[in-house]
Amino acid sequence: EDPSLSMKRPDLEELAALDGDVLFYIVGGTNDSDSDGRFEEVTGNPLWQMLPAVEEGRAYRVDHAHWMEFSGLDAANAVLDDVERYLIGTP
Repeated sequence: EDPSLSMKRPDLEELAALDGDVLFYIVGGTNDSDSDGRFEEVTGNPLWQMLPAVEEGRAYRVDHAHWMEFSGLDAANAVLDDVERYLIGTP
């Protein structure tokens, strides 16, 4: 398996490489990051705060169930709805 094709949670030091104009992120999922303080640890980190998308107010929390579980057409449509809402600005 090609390791470049797998998904990986970046370490805090690797956050600086996330230099995109827009950032979609999930919280929760198979871990307890929504309740164990990990979310606050990451978003409160100065490296997170320096990301271009965060500085510009273009970092968006999206539903992990739609983005990560790949549970059919409804989930795919929800992902497209998020893309449309956040990238195009359609409510």
